[in-house]
Amino acid sequence: MRIDIFVSDSIKLTGRKLARPVEVRPLAELQSQQGQPKPAVIVGTARELSAIHPKYVEELREEGVRVIVTEAVPGTPMPRFKKDLIHASLPSLDKRDEWRILQALLNNAIELLILQNKERRTQKYLEELTHIGVLLSSEKDTNKLLKLILTKSREITHCDAGSLYMVDDVNGEKRLLFKMAQNDSVPLDLKEFPMPLNDRSLAGYVVLSGQPLLIDNAYEIDLSKPYSHARWVDKKNNYRTITILTVPLKNLKGEVLGGLQLINRKRDPRVRLIDPLTAMVVVQPFDDHAIDLVTSLASLAAVTLEKNMLYEEIQSLFEGFVKASVKAIESRDPTTSGHSERVAKLTVGLAEKVDGIATGPLSGVRFAPEELRELRYASLLHDFGKVGVREHVLVKAKKFYPREEDVLRIRAAFIRAAMTSDSWRKRLDRILEKGVEAFRREEPQFDAELMKMLGELDADLKLIWEANEPRVLPEGSYDRLVGISERVYSSFDQQPLHLLSKEEVGVLSIPRGSLTEEERLEIESHVTHTYHFLREIPWTKELKRVPEVAYKHHEKLNQVGYPRRLSASDIPLQSRMMTICDIFDALTASDRPYKKAVPVDKALDILHQEMKAGQLDPLLLQVFIEAKLFGLTTEGR
Repeated sequence: MRIDIFVSDSIKLTGRKLARPVEVRPLAELQSQQGQPKPAVIVGTARELSAIHPKYVEELREEGVRVIVTEAVPGTPMPRFKKDLIHASLPSLDKRDEWRILQALLNNAIELLILQNKERRTQKYLEELTHIGVLLSSEKDTNKLLKLILTKSREITHCDAGSLYMVDDVNGEKRLLFKMAQNDSVPLDLKEFPMPLNDRSLAGYVVLSGQPLLIDNAYEIDLSKPYSHARWVDKKNNYRTITILTVPLKNLKGEVLGGLQLINRKRDPRVRLIDPLTAMVVVQPFDDHAIDLVTSLASLAAVTLEKNMLYEEIQSLFEGFVKASVKAIESRDPTTSGHSERVAKLTVGLAEKVDGIATGPLSGVRFAPEELRELRYASLLHDFGKVGVREHVLVKAKKFYPREEDVLRIRAAFIRAAMTSDSWRKRLDRILEKGVEAFRREEPQFDAELMKMLGELDADLKLIWEANEPRVLPEGSYDRLVGISERVYSSFDQQPLHLLSKEEVGVLSIPRGSLTEEERLEIESHVTHTYHFLREIPWTKELKRVPEVAYKHHEKLNQVGYPRRLSASDIPLQSRMMTICDIFDALTASDRPYKKAVPVDKALDILHQEMKAGQLDPLLLQVFIEAKLFGLTTEGR
């Protein structure tokens, strides 16, 4: 550290030796320090110093300044400097003592400036490290974090360029991954690429050894060393690499996560190294302080980086859990495969559109990335409770279960066989009674009677199978079904037999869909099962509303929804969004065996009708339609 001493002409320091190397300059040159201060000691008489404008001295305060006033006799005006800058005031002294005392004061001031400068630099670096630590710890995006690590490392050391490397594990084999590079002097177009993890590269050597590597001159590396500088990069960019400091990124366990490389530490960070000559003049070596600083920063960066990597691993783990959960849902009801993913896509898309609205009632609605992720998870898991619904109810496609259809077919076949058998028995009785010739004349009547009965049975079955479909019955169908249930057939043992029971008539009379009231309530209970399941998960603070949002996605604004018939004020905006998207996808899905896919226009009409009935949020539905979000899942169908 070099210190300037500004001395008035009245004080002669020629030939005098001080304890530290200094540069003695005339007091008149003090003003030339403006804009480029460095530590200084100012010596002059009270009258001379009073003529100096205080702003020139104050500008030196940042780097350190001490003022020694001579001939400070009573009645002499004192300089208008702040008291903490005055190192000493000397009255007129005997010539024999003057230099001895002044020399002691100068040495004392110089040592004090050196000490203050070290403390100031240490404090400054600690503040910068603290500030950088806060910045690093608040950044959760790993790529942005890596860029921040490299940028701040260069800033704090005044380095012109730098690069960052990470250790990558591919199928158990480690390699070095070049992540990024920065250079203030030349534009770089370098993309991420893998490289062997060996000691031939500077970064590879540091990663393998776990120790910092300092190169004072990249063009004078000892040939006995395994590593070397890639001069071709300099040649390609008309650049000159001189000093290189490469440090390992170690976590708390001592494991090396990667390497940080800083290039060309500059005396003045504002200077661009436009050519090799400029670099040779401006670049300075890395001192011990800079090495310690970068090493500390690298340790801090490694810990933060590992935290982010762990956070991403947890995110990946949870993503896997969510996907597995969705797969479990769809394995119980394969006909709805893809529904949860589509609802999530539509709902998040709607939220993103609402987030971008600048005017109107929704202009104040904004969603942070964590809130969008929360909404996505709620959408993906909104039907998970279906795992608690009996499978045969969950996948019920028609009003009768398959086994009930089989029973009906067997019953109808039995009745058909009984009708045919009864007809042939009557024919045999007639033959025995009147003879073959007489029977042959009457046989067409027997055939016509049998065909009539079988035709009536087929007509009844046709109506039954039509009624079995999950749709509204034509007018009068119910009475015909009742009539069928009241019709009595004779079995082989002459016992009365019915094609339909009264209970089956009730099932076939379901006004809408395929579910009885009890079955509908069981299906609707999936929302409650979903809520109880999601509540068991220890969600983070950012995701804590996932259970609530999913729980309310079947509620309607006019209190006709389920399971709790909530009012509009109790239904969050996110749930309202999911309601619209869930209904739309259910209407347009082409994979439901119990119904045909509704065209998009028809589906939007149905949504409009429900909105007019007060069930859906009109503002959200308007955004959904105007933004044509339905195209996210229906294009290509």
